[in-house]
Amino acid sequence: KILLLTLLILTIYFFLFSSFFNLKNIRFEGEAETATTLTPKIEETLKPFRETHLFKINTEEIQTILKQNFPEITEIKVTKKYPKSLQIEFQKHPLKANIINESATTKKTYIVNSVGQAVKEDFESPNLPYIHIITEEPLNPKTPLLKSSELDYIIKSVEDFNTRFGMKIL
Repeated sequence: KILLLTLLILTIYFFLFSSFFNLKNIRFEGEAETATTLTPKIEETLKPFRETHLFKINTEEIQTILKQNFPEITEIKVTKKYPKSLQIEFQKHPLKANIINESATTKKTYIVNSVGQAVKEDFESPNLPYIHIITEEPLNPKTPLLKSSELDYIIKSVEDFNTRFGMKIL
C-alpha cells in the first residue's frame, strides 16, 4: 500500500507541478495559418503565458484577451494540446471597403473590414469599393471608422446605383 500511495503521489506531482506540461508551443490552424500578419502579434500577446502550466491556463480568458486586442477577429477557438501546446483557430472579418479620409491636416487611406474597423492604414485595394469621408479632425483608426450598418448601407446603395443606371460612382 505504501508503494501504491508513493506512486500515486509522484504521479500527481508530475501532472500538477512538473515543467513537462508548461506551455512551449502555440500552433495555428485553419485560416489562422494563413494570417501571417496576425500570428506573430498573437504570439507576442500570449508571451506572458509561456512556461505556464497547461492545467492552469484558462482558454476562455485567452479567447477574451485575443478578441479585445484583435478586433479584426470574428471567431476564435483556443484548445489545449497536451503536453506543451495551445492550438488557436480564428476567422477574420471580411474586408469591405477602402476609406479615404480627408481632414484639414491630413489625407489618409484605410481598408476596413465588415465591422468598420481599420485593418490596414495607408493602403488600398482596387477590388473593394471606395468611400470618401471629409472630416474636421482625422478619423481615429483605433475605433471603428464607420458603423457596420452605415458601411453596409453605403455599399448597398452604390451597388444598387450601379445596377439601376449602369454607371459607376467614383
